[in-house]
Amino acid sequence: MSRSPLPPAHTAAAALCALAALGLSGCGEDEPVAPERLLVVGWDGAAWDLAAPLMAEGRLPNLAGLVARGRTADLESTAIPISSAAWTTATTGLEPGETGIYSFLQPVEGSYEPRLVSARDNRGVPLWRILSARGRDVIVWGVPLTWPPEPVRGVMVSGMLSPLDDVWTHPAPLTQVLSARGMVPDLGIWRDRTQLTPQRLASQLALKEKALLDTFENRDWSFALVVFKNLDVLSHRAYTPNPRGEVAALMERLDRTLGALIEAAGPNANVVVMSDHGFHTYPRVFDVDTWLEGAGFAVRRDDAVLEPGATGPLAEARVLQRGARLGRLDMARTRAYADAAEGGFCAIRLNVEGREAEGSVAADERDGVIDALEGALGEIRDADGAPVVRTIWRGAELYPGPEQERVVPDLVVELEDGWRAVAQGLGPALPSAPRSFPEHDRTGILVAAGPAIAHSKEREAWRMRDVAPFALRLMGETIPTTMQGDPHHEALIDGKRLLYIDAIEDPSLRSTEEAFEGLPEPGESQAVRERIGVLGYGR
Repeated sequence: MSRSPLPPAHTAAAALCALAALGLSGCGEDEPVAPERLLVVGWDGAAWDLAAPLMAEGRLPNLAGLVARGRTADLESTAIPISSAAWTTATTGLEPGETGIYSFLQPVEGSYEPRLVSARDNRGVPLWRILSARGRDVIVWGVPLTWPPEPVRGVMVSGMLSPLDDVWTHPAPLTQVLSARGMVPDLGIWRDRTQLTPQRLASQLALKEKALLDTFENRDWSFALVVFKNLDVLSHRAYTPNPRGEVAALMERLDRTLGALIEAAGPNANVVVMSDHGFHTYPRVFDVDTWLEGAGFAVRRDDAVLEPGATGPLAEARVLQRGARLGRLDMARTRAYADAAEGGFCAIRLNVEGREAEGSVAADERDGVIDALEGALGEIRDADGAPVVRTIWRGAELYPGPEQERVVPDLVVELEDGWRAVAQGLGPALPSAPRSFPEHDRTGILVAAGPAIAHSKEREAWRMRDVAPFALRLMGETIPTTMQGDPHHEALIDGKRLLYIDAIEDPSLRSTEEAFEGLPEPGESQAVRERIGVLGYGR
């Protein structure tokens, strides 16, 4: 039997108080009083090596004000540091082996054919679903992987991967209202890159700020999570730690918006500013596709044609580029292939018999192939004889869970400083010509301040999975035992440890199937499927 989609506030509260009598949930006079509001602002891609000098120059006064009265942390992203996995981990308190979200693509079962992930693929329970079921009014705006939007007690405006010609808000009529104002979901970057200019970035930011302030004013909300993707989009083109660059100017503009949101939230609100990863400039490149072929783990088809990556809308290009890469390989003779690459990280997936469509590695051969890969990767040296690979993880150990075998790669590789991983197979594994290229870094930022948060001058070390339990802790809510992150009780003034609630006993932990029950599923683009077939993929 499905649970009620959105139980009334008194019903959720009564359920939790009943559980408190059994020692399973916090409720009553001994528990800290929940503050009025929690505002979480995401600056996607923000890095300390740019934010810190800007604050020192007085150019980020609102962020600096939070730092002065709150606390900060290096926020360790997922490995690989990519928005889909990182934001899903941050909002569920679960790693990719549990959520089923590791990158933007997942293989279609029984095929090498990829598809874009969506909110329906998230096997975790995000904060907004928990809080809605507990009677809290939420505002969720621009968070990656929230399309299609799910019914919440409040407002949801979907983030990246949202189609421009579909409903991308809850309630649905809000899509028309925002479209009439000139807004496009997530800047339109994934669906239409032709008009993405600095002017459009600025205009979309202004429209988003106005719409957010209107929403804040017209709702009695408890929790707001707002992600600004502008910074990541511009950083991919122009990132530099130089405080005189374009990205620095955009960060100043975001700081002004942050000040407006803090003021609208009110003096009793706790505020968290965070990023899903940082940015870094990489002068050297490691092409894992070329290396796998050269090391004999992947074999190219005799009739394979090397072509540059697909162009056009980014959502379609990501799918087609992976299709083109794998379509070049003779899978019957390929033991391993590149799964993903971002920043200084790359992932390798074994072509396992019974798991992959044309698997060539038998179950009793897996450990041997992994051992061989680890040994070969560890031997890679640059022209000066220095190692290229820093760390190698086995996916089953890094991100265990029920979704691990399906979506987590068999090996995750971290390169040494200055090395950027790519999966292209169009040139040498270690190109000799240096080229400074901006790309994701694993270290993001976290700043937390407010009436419930204790001040600290030391920059701490947090992990992405800590964000969700910390948010619940700030709001005085019990934390599901399924969450893997640290709620950081030491960061709060009262210092009390809230009780956890067993997942079986928690009525707010509604599954993804329940959350989207009765709603139409997003369809796969027939045009993309046809183009994949032309590329020789999906055999």
